[in-house]
Amino acid sequence: MDRRLSLAAALLVVLNGCNATPESASAVDAQPQPDLLTQAPWNQLNRPVPLYPIEAARAFETGCATVAYTLSPDGSVSDIEVVQQDNRHFGKAAKGAVRRWDWPSLPQQTLQQPVRVQTRFDFCFETERDGQRCDALTETFTCPGKDRLASIASVKVRP
Repeated sequence: MDRRLSLAAALLVVLNGCNATPESASAVDAQPQPDLLTQAPWNQLNRPVPLYPIEAARAFETGCATVAYTLSPDGSVSDIEVVQQDNRHFGKAAKGAVRRWDWPSLPQQTLQQPVRVQTRFDFCFETERDGQRCDALTETFTCPGKDRLASIASVKVRP
């Protein structure tokens, strides 16, 4: 009888453990710090901007996308989501860029716990003929975020 009771208790513990679905530490414990990446050593991280989405370039569309994501102490990035986007192509390009950044190159122990950050990506054209600069145009974009990167397409206008 004691053996059956022990076996039943062990089985219950195993089944209960299988039933539990632990949430990722990043989703539960991440502290929101949306402007963290504007500070050292983060601002020294090699973060190539995304290529201008070809679909948006063909339509001569400009705009922005802000993505939020969780950084963990081990240098991994997770829970990447689009917070706001002017165009779905911009959001997709922004998420892809964040995935490709070299997070593990940061010094160990840069973070003590997971943090939630966000980056704004601006997508615009600069033209030779009228001298349009992206700086002036991106001030009109409405996506949130102080950590900003620009994907600039140059347009050469034929005379």
